[in-house]
Amino acid sequence: MSDVDFAIDKINSAQVDNFIAGQKDAVAAINRKRLFIVRENELELLCLGLGHLLKGKNNSFLIYGKSGIGKTEIVREFKAHVDDNKFDFISAKSNRFTPTQPYSILRQLIIELLLKISTIDKESRKIFKAPLNTELTGYSGIICKIIPEMREWFEKVGEIDVVEKEKESDRIIHVLSVLFSTLCNTRKLVVFIDDIQWVDKITFNI
Repeated sequence: MSDVDFAIDKINSAQVDNFIAGQKDAVAAINRKRLFIVRENELELLCLGLGHLLKGKNNSFLIYGKSGIGKTEIVREFKAHVDDNKFDFISAKSNRFTPTQPYSILRQLIIELLLKISTIDKESRKIFKAPLNTELTGYSGIICKIIPEMREWFEKVGEIDVVEKEKESDRIIHVLSVLFSTLCNTRKLVVFIDDIQWVDKITFNI
């Protein structure tokens, strides 16, 4: 807008000068306060779901609509308004390449969770590791093959049983579902998958 005003002033004057476009607009953009308007209902629903989670109840929400209407911004605003010391917020973004990368989104989510766990105190890490080494011992081999970053969380990594090729996908879905369920029972997780329409089939099924 500043450029238009400047140009009109120069047209109406006798002197015509060159100028660099967008100088004042760029400064205004830097100083402009970010506004978040007319999304209170969505935020209220997400916060209500979080309240249920903290009481031990599961919730899932799908935020949908055309591109560019601020769906991701709703989640960012939600995260900025809650105390994330009470739960683990993990997120991953799908894109048009991820459908051809099996369980890539699930790997991103779990790796982000492991990074968060690595920063907490020793006793909390011990509590986190306990169910992995009791409930998932039999699955440790295949889990660590798919997510090598989990190897250090297992006291012992088992052998991988050979199964028929046509049953391999079902086995992976079962093992990773048990893994994810165990993680959800161990920690209070808020999981955000951006552009879920691009998620790979195995992650979607899990």
